[in-house]
Amino acid sequence: MATAPHVLVVSGVLSGVDNEFFGTHERMYRPVYTRVVLSEDAPQTFFTWSEGWGGECRLEVTITAQLNQNRHIFVTVNGKFYEGTSEATMDLADEQTQSALVPKSGLPIPFSLQFFNREPFGGDTATISVTFVNVVEDILLIDIRGLWYHRVDAELDSASEHTFMHLVWKPDISTLTEEQMHDQVKVLHKLSNNETNQMRTGFFELLLHKMPSLRVVEFSMLPFSESVGLDLFDTQLSTSKRDVEYHFQANNAATLFASQETASNFSSLYMSILNMTRPAVDLSVLPKKVNDMILRIGNLLMYNLKHVTDNVKSILDERGYFIVLWSSYKESDNTISQILSGAFFDVLMRGTGEQ
Repeated sequence: MATAPHVLVVSGVLSGVDNEFFGTHERMYRPVYTRVVLSEDAPQTFFTWSEGWGGECRLEVTITAQLNQNRHIFVTVNGKFYEGTSEATMDLADEQTQSALVPKSGLPIPFSLQFFNREPFGGDTATISVTFVNVVEDILLIDIRGLWYHRVDAELDSASEHTFMHLVWKPDISTLTEEQMHDQVKVLHKLSNNETNQMRTGFFELLLHKMPSLRVVEFSMLPFSESVGLDLFDTQLSTSKRDVEYHFQANNAATLFASQETASNFSSLYMSILNMTRPAVDLSVLPKKVNDMILRIGNLLMYNLKHVTDNVKSILDERGYFIVLWSSYKESDNTISQILSGAFFDVLMRGTGEQ
């Protein structure tokens, strides 16, 4: 099987302070989110940014990444901090270059650089604070309880005719890549009122089509712009017309900051920081009887998955669904599946691949 490309996800904040001797300090705050697909052992400069503020300061940032033979990613960050009589000044106050190795395990790697104006009375500063994650995007495992779908009409000209059924039995595990899975769930179907126009079906439409109101909780190491839950807010899907309460729980501040711009478009989306990998987490901020719990935290063996499943079961409705997405590795898949099965979650769909 072909080696899957790796994706470097970068999320965090660029910030700075123009220190004023008289008056209020002027500040710069810029959330950052970017990603790059790496499939060759060659460096790629994929992020460049220049931000001025206060009429005197400017921060320039360049990030280069390279995938090595072990599928780890070597990242180099260069930052230049300028301070002078305008934001276009070429008076370089500070420059730093630093590198980090981001392992293929999916473990988030925090990274920070701070810059100073060391001239007399120069209290100006700038900071790069980001998190790097090395993921295999088309490798995942999804755990779905008690639901499958079945095509009733196999005629080619009737491909839009589908029925969805709750079944008491569990189907065999199906091996799908992420692309194949999306092809399966984003099928066309006719609207129930027999209108001539058609509407595509998203991932949540498949899972939650019988529920008039939805309570969803997602715990993720990636910003909300990467969430499978975006389907719920797609105006082309019937799920967007339902009563949806969506709680996005970021695992760190950088992920939360990088999610703010996307999240601001949705009034029924609530965000906070919560670590589901700790024992007996206080979940009072979350709704009771959650219809769907999404877990996306990279290589789950880096965390205590037993704590995660205990926390999930304390808020998940008995007819709800627990969806788990992670970067898949041969040495970890069996162990993770055993833990989920031991917690009485049945693994129904999973992607496979080589790293």
